Parts: sequence; structure tokens; C-alpha cells
Amino acid sequence: MTPSFVAVMPWVYEPYADECIASMCPTLKDRHVTIDNSVHNRGVPKSWNTGYDLAVEAGADWLIMVGASMRFGPPGGADFLAALDTEACAEVVEAHPSFGWHCIAIKTRVMDKVGRFDENFYPGYFEENDWSHRFRLAYDADAPYWPKVEIDATDAGWAHACQLGGVTVDPDRLIAYYVEKWGGRSPDEKHVHPFDDPSLPLTWWPDPW
Repeated sequence: MTPSFVAVMPWVYEPYADECIASMCPTLKDRHVTIDNSVHNRGVPKSWNTGYDLAVEAGADWLIMVGASMRFGPPGGADFLAALDTEACAEVVEAHPSFGWHCIAIKTRVMDKVGRFDENFYPGYFEENDWSHRFRLAYDADAPYWPKVEIDATDAGWAHACQLGGVTVDPDRLIAYYVEKWGGRSPDEKHVHPFDDPSLPLTWWPDPW
């Protein structure tokens, strides 16, 4: 049975996006949404949040994030979709080997508990560390809630948005914000509440700068 999902793929470099889409199986291709950040860059967190909103609107069980650098093998990502049904205890399913957040699925109900992606990590980087830390605090564990599953795929490379798409990132600002929020860099976070404030839920983050 095909799982209920919406897949979201932000992109800034169109040739990479086109190659990724061409490698998708029909089911993944039909249920994916592209976010064109080539002119007005919403940033990765906001793009993923847009995908989450669409998944909720569609009543989907899963939100899948796909990086434009993904190149799916002959199954076209169908092997990843199958894992969403077979990993019975999973709340998050991550594609392996080492695709990380370039191919990952989150149950939409988990976002209610952990929260949306913090858009202060603009235009990207560290938003996945932030969300992962909140997930660990909410679930007090990684496995079996976050399994890694082997799929037939390759990755055209990391940071292509910067290298090929002209995106600039201020890592010092992003790191400073992360440390302010969690008391240390990943994986050495000290805080169990955002900004060490027990009155703030895990889901909270300030309005984007």
C-alpha cells in the first residue's frame, strides 16, 4: 500500500532540480511539490514549512523532504516509500547511506509535538540540527523512532545551492543563534527548553529576523 504523503523539494539551481525529478518514480513525481527559490529565496526552513502546510491540507500522514541533488536509482524512490509502511514504530525515516536531510520523511503528527522548522536559520543550515534536538527532547530516543533505511540512490553533492546557485550564508550568525537557543553547538546542546526558558514550548521560535 502506498503511504499517504506530500514531498517537498526546494531548489535554486534548476538543472539539479530537473535531474532529481527525472529520476523519481511516478508516485513520487506525482505527489511532490517544488519550491522555486531561484529568484526570491524563501530559505530551506520556510520551504519545508510550506510543504508541511500542504501535507496537512491534503490529510497526508507523511511529509517528505527531498534535496534537489538526489538522484534516485531504478526504483525511483519507491524503495524509500515502501519503508514508510514497513517501519512500524518510525516517526521519522531517513534514507541511507548518508543522505541525511536530502531524503527524509516525518509523520505530520510529529510536527504538532516537535514544531515547525525554525525560519531564523535563513537561508539554511542548522535548521535540521535544531529540529533533531527538539525531536530528541520530545521522544527521549532516536531508535526505533528514527530508523535509517537503505535505498538505491546517489547524491550529486552537498551545498550545491551555494556552489552553483549563488546562495550566500553567514555561518557565524547561524551558529551564534543556535548556541543562544540551545546553549551549545550540536551535539553538545545544554538547554532542554528554547533559550533556556522553561515557559517556552519546544515548538516555539521567535519571529524571523
